[in-house]
Order: sequence, then structure tokens, then C-alpha cells
Amino acid sequence: MTWVAWRQQRAETVLGALLLAVLAALFIPTGLHMSGAYETDGAAACVGAPGSGCAQLLDAFDARFSTVIGVTGWFAFLPVVIAVIFAAPFVLELERGTYRLAWTQSITRRRWLASKLAIALGGAGVSAAITAFLLTWWRRPLDNFHGRIEPGAFQLEGIAPIAYAVFAAALIIALGTVMRRTIAAIAIGVVAFLAVRVVIESVVRPHFASTLQAEKGANLDTAWIVDGRMYHPSSRFWEFQLIETGIYLAMTLALLGLVAWWIDRRVS
Repeated sequence: MTWVAWRQQRAETVLGALLLAVLAALFIPTGLHMSGAYETDGAAACVGAPGSGCAQLLDAFDARFSTVIGVTGWFAFLPVVIAVIFAAPFVLELERGTYRLAWTQSITRRRWLASKLAIALGGAGVSAAITAFLLTWWRRPLDNFHGRIEPGAFQLEGIAPIAYAVFAAALIIALGTVMRRTIAAIAIGVVAFLAVRVVIESVVRPHFASTLQAEKGANLDTAWIVDGRMYHPSSRFWEFQLIETGIYLAMTLALLGLVAWWIDRRVS
């Protein structure tokens, strides 16, 4: 059954692979160039040791790569793009009713569902993991003097983007299971996913830990400034990543529970 599910999703798998290839073609050359410039232009020597000319040097480094850095802001939408690619075939099968053929060939609903979810969520998770690894590597020079915990970097790096993609795929699948309308499920799912992201980032994440009061003269270049002089240090990056990943995975499990119940009780 897993082999059949994979064959049915070959086009989406190829599309996902092409997306990753495009990202690699963009970020590997520019990442190598930026890493080289970081070492040779003196930016590396200024990290953690600000002195005469360092502020201007780091500003010049940012300006030199400002175009590519600006483009990376749009990559916050990659998890939901990946989710759509891998979740759409599941919803399409429900909409078209082709799942009935499998169910009449001694394949149980649970086996069918497990195979479909393994392909959809597994594909989304692996693709998001490769993307996050690539972006984490690419942003290393920037993280060294800007930090990783501020929202612009946090949403692209570590393990949280994997959870974003898996959750978004589960959300679209859950909506599609109930509605059996692919376009509607994707549209509503994307909007709902982005709304959840905004709420967690702006309302929930700042309270993962108590903010610290900055002392006079403290270097806050790598910190996340939350409210005036209240901040979260960059050292909390992995703590916050684990907390946020856990939240998204818990919501994912709840959605998958709904899908399993609906398929077992409401789909015929």
C-alpha cells in the first residue's frame, strides 16, 4: 500500500525535489560567497569584539548582501508551500472518491490512512528539514552578529520549520477530509496556518520564558527585543525552538486524530 501511495504522489515528490534544487542553486553559491566575505572582509573579527570601525564594517557587510537577505524573508512561506505540495493528493483522492477502489481490495481504512499520511507528512517533513538545514547553513555569518532568536531568523532555522510544514500539511488534510474540496481546503488551510503562526509568534512565543531587563551599556545585537529594553538572549534559541516545535506537533496530533476518526466513522 505504501508503494502504491508513493506512486500516486510521484508528481508531487518530483515537484518538491525541484523546489529544493532551485533553493540549493540559489543559496549554495551565495552562501559560499557570503561566508568567504565574512572571513576576508574583517566581519568575523568584529563579532563579540566591537571596536573602532566595526559598526561601519558590519553595516557594509549587510548592505553588500541586502538583496539576497531581503529575499530570504519570503522563505518564511516555504513550509506552507511544501505542505500544499504533499497534502493536496490526499485531499484530491477524497474529493474524487478514488479511495474506494483501495477499500474494496481488502485494504483496511486504517492501513490506507497510515500509508497516505506517512507519504504526505513524511515528504513534507523531510523537505522542510532539508530547507531548514540549507537556510541555517546559509545564515551562519548573519547569525554570528545578529543572533538567531529574533523572528526573522527564528522562523527559518532549526527544527521549528519542520513542525510548521507538518502542521500545515495536517491542517490541509484535516480540512480536506471534512470538506472534500481540494481548493477550498488549501485556501482555508493556508490562511488558518498563517493566522496561527502570527498568534504564536507575537502573542505566545514572547512568554516562553521571562524577559530580561537590559543593563545599561549591554550589547543587544544578538538579542530579541520584545518591549523597549526587555529582551530574550540568543542563548534561548534552542529552548524556544523545542517549545514551539512541541506546540505545533501537539496541534498536528490533534488534527490527525480528527482525520482518523472522520475517515473511520464518516467517510463511506
